Amino acid sequence: MLNEDFFQVLIENRYMRHLEIQGTEVRCETTEFLCTALKYPQCYLQRLSLEDCSLNPKSWIDIARHLRSNIHSKTLILGSSYLETFGEYYLSMAQLERLLEDCDLTLLSCTSLISSLKRNENLTHLSLAENALKDEGAKQLCSALQHSSCPLQRLVLRNCNLTSKCCQEMSSALDKNKNLRSLDLGFNSLKDDGVILLFEALKNPESVLQILELERCLFTCVCCQAMASMLLHNQSLRYLDVSKTDIGCRGILLLKEAFQQCKWKARAVL
Repeated sequence: MLNEDFFQVLIENRYMRHLEIQGTEVRCETTEFLCTALKYPQCYLQRLSLEDCSLNPKSWIDIARHLRSNIHSKTLILGSSYLETFGEYYLSMAQLERLLEDCDLTLLSCTSLISSLKRNENLTHLSLAENALKDEGAKQLCSALQHSSCPLQRLVLRNCNLTSKCCQEMSSALDKNKNLRSLDLGFNSLKDDGVILLFEALKNPESVLQILELERCLFTCVCCQAMASMLLHNQSLRYLDVSKTDIGCRGILLLKEAFQQCKWKARAVL
């Protein structure tokens, strides 16, 4: 039962760091109890999960405001929750790592989140996996990533209906952004043309990306020469996932030779 006594624990128990509320309708009264607890400096909650929860717009706004004022709160998980426009805006202002997976976000509804990338110095991790952003949404994200003030270090765009059409902008972002360390583009139809553009950007000796995940991105051995060339020039990449793709024996041999010539340690998942 999510009553006042339940949330009082957040204030009284200094060791409570993670609260998960899942698959329920969160009433206004419950939101008030949660926000009251978050106001207290004795509340050490660091991770709040509201997966598959139904809240009205005012509740999203209230939670975002109080999370912003709580110095301990760092992570908010909203998987499969349905955010109204105002909720998205205020959540974009909160000083949090945001995990907005499977939230029915689209190109229009993620505009405020993209805007926050340009001005929120504390936003270092963002997952928009399972949202139908498509190429236009990804292009807007890449535009924000090119700003020197964008502090994002990890970006997850897994299964976001992306194609090779967004890869030119993604490559430009990789070339200009000096903070991004991890990029997950798995389960998108990037194909050979798309990943070749990404590999060309990563040949830049000043590249800082350390993790690149391209699981099931529908490319073939056609791009493996570009991949091998990237591995020989890149000095930052430490983990490369190209699993569930059709690179074949020829592609695997090209990558093996490239890894043998690399002077730095890296791990590939084939």
